[in-house]
Amino acid sequence: MNLKYSLLAVLVVLLAGLYLFPQAPSAVFSSAVEQVTPEQIGAYEQYLITYADPILNFSLRYPKGYVAESVEGQAFVFYSPSPSGYSESFIISAVNDTSEDLEAAITEEYEGAKKTSQARVSANSKTVERRHYSIPPTEGLEEMHLVQSLVPCSNYSLYYLAVIPDSVKEDVGLADYILTSLSC
Repeated sequence: MNLKYSLLAVLVVLLAGLYLFPQAPSAVFSSAVEQVTPEQIGAYEQYLITYADPILNFSLRYPKGYVAESVEGQAFVFYSPSPSGYSESFIISAVNDTSEDLEAAITEEYEGAKKTSQARVSANSKTVERRHYSIPPTEGLEEMHLVQSLVPCSNYSLYYLAVIPDSVKEDVGLADYILTSLSC
């Protein structure tokens, strides 16, 4: 699947959420919990479910109550349809791109995107690069935070992208956890 189409799908989900839920967002985890780490997530396991994709052959953990959709059998999108406002959205798709291609795509697709951190984390029993970006507010939208990674599988790679509004930026830790739970 073309990376630009993946990024476009995330943007469409994001804009649909802002249109359908225009009120202020609410975080999945209490704002008292800053940057949820995999070690801290144990207290929240009861709120997580496992999704196993039969087409792309991967699984991951994500919060109950999120809306999950398959996009033409080439991507998996899930997002929080909070009645108090739009929260975050996530996309996982099979790609043949390199990590450098993905980094270039972010700065090309999202004007003003700035890398705020980069780290090596464990996903799919491998060490992968995880990048955090911030995107300045534009056209009435608040600042956004992105979590991006490329997870190698047997015959392809999975592209992982989380889009987190600034009003629920404490859920960047949740996005990091979901990445570490990904297996293919």
